[in-house]
Amino acid sequence: MKPLTVKEIEKLTAVPPPCIKHRYLGGVPGFALVHTPAGYTGYGLIYRADGKRKKLTLGSTKRLTLGDARKLATRFRNEIEAGGDPHGEKLQQRQRAAKLRQAEIDKERLDVERLWETYMQQVASQLRTRSSCHNIHPI
Repeated sequence: MKPLTVKEIEKLTAVPPPCIKHRYLGGVPGFALVHTPAGYTGYGLIYRADGKRKKLTLGSTKRLTLGDARKLATRFRNEIEAGGDPHGEKLQQRQRAAKLRQAEIDKERLDVERLWETYMQQVASQLRTRSSCHNIHPI
């Protein structure tokens, strides 16, 4: 397949399609243009890893030139052929980041609970009755 040029891509993306379209750009196996009904156009790399079809988003046509996107696609294609899975690694990074955020939230929750217990031990003893701190009575 002959690699498409910038002018050909502009012509292809002039009108938004009725559904998401992937158009192979040539030059690198799996290198594709992604065009959505919302008007987004971007570059992607479609490949197989572990027997599954995967798509790695390289970036928007507004942020990446065709040449830069082709270089990225080549780099990732070489990584894939060496046994890597860039999309899988990207997902694993997101999962690790989510776990770290959740651990931070859990730690803050424990800190608040510890503060409440300390407060109850120090201040509740000075109140009239300790049980009045735990029970809320309707008026």
